[in-house]
Amino acid sequence: PTATTVAISPTSSMGTTVIEHRHVAKKNKSAGMMMAMRKPIMALLAVYLVGATSAGAFLLSEFFAIPGLEEQIKELETQVNRLETQVDELETQIDRLEKENDRFEELNDELEANVAEYKSQNTRLEASNANYEALNGQLNASNDELKYLNGL
Repeated sequence: PTATTVAISPTSSMGTTVIEHRHVAKKNKSAGMMMAMRKPIMALLAVYLVGATSAGAFLLSEFFAIPGLEEQIKELETQVNRLETQVDELETQIDRLEKENDRFEELNDELEANVAEYKSQNTRLEASNANYEALNGQLNASNDELKYLNGL
C-alpha cells in the first residue's frame, strides 16, 4: 500500500498550515485471491502427493514382482491343502490303529492268561502221565508174571 498526502486547506486564519494525511491502501486483488486459494491448493497438492506415492508404490511393486510367483503361490497353497487333507486322513488312521492296538493288547493279555493256565494243566498232565507210566509198568510186570504162571 502506498500513502498519499492531500492538503485540505493550505493556509488558515491563524497562520498555521494543517496537513491531513489519508492513508489510501490499494487492495491487491491477485494477492487476496492467492490467499483465498492457498488452502485448496495445499489440499490438492496433498492429494496429489498421496496419489503419486500410492501409484509409485504399486508400480514399484509390479516392477520388482517375480514372474510366475502368483501362480507358484497358488500351486503351493493347493499342495498345502492337499497335504493337510492327507494329514487329517493319516491322523484318522492313527486313531483307528491305536484302537486296534489296544484291542490286540487285550487279546494278548487273555492269551497269556490262557497260556499260563495251559502250562499249569500241562504240568499236572505230565505228572499224571508219569504216574500212569509207572502204573503201566507195574501192570505189564504183573501181566508178564501172570502169563508165566498160566503157562506152567
